[in-house]
Amino acid sequence: MRQYSADQIELSFLSNDLKPGLADGSFLVDTPEGTGFTNTPRGAVDKVTSVYNVSKRGNVQIQVTQDSTEHQILLAIFKADRAQRDQVGGLEMKDNSSGMKITWLNARVMMRPGENRGTELAVYTWQFNYESYNEQIVVNNTQNLVGT
Repeated sequence: MRQYSADQIELSFLSNDLKPGLADGSFLVDTPEGTGFTNTPRGAVDKVTSVYNVSKRGNVQIQVTQDSTEHQILLAIFKADRAQRDQVGGLEMKDNSSGMKITWLNARVMMRPGENRGTELAVYTWQFNYESYNEQIVVNNTQNLVGT
């Protein structure tokens, strides 16, 4: 599980800049699926067969504030995907403190968060599932993810 600081990252999905709506604190969590190696006992003696799981699937959760434009953008993407099944693409994050860029490939919004109303500003968690991911160090660390 990885966590990042909002003031040092850029985050986009389907060319939409999501950074302005990110909640303070822990706003992004990447949880890969799979176990790496699976050990299976073999035979009557203490022998073990190790099998490597090559899956790079997982899910990313981001937290945005209730009143943010980014929450409305994600809601529109979710609704469009339910109607047309075509809102799949790269969820990209660049960590400006380390130069690391992660692209979660074939990402899709999996579910709409439950909403609530109250006297305090709510934080909504959006979940994306992804098929694979790429990590790279960005040499030219000055370009914004959404191209500006």
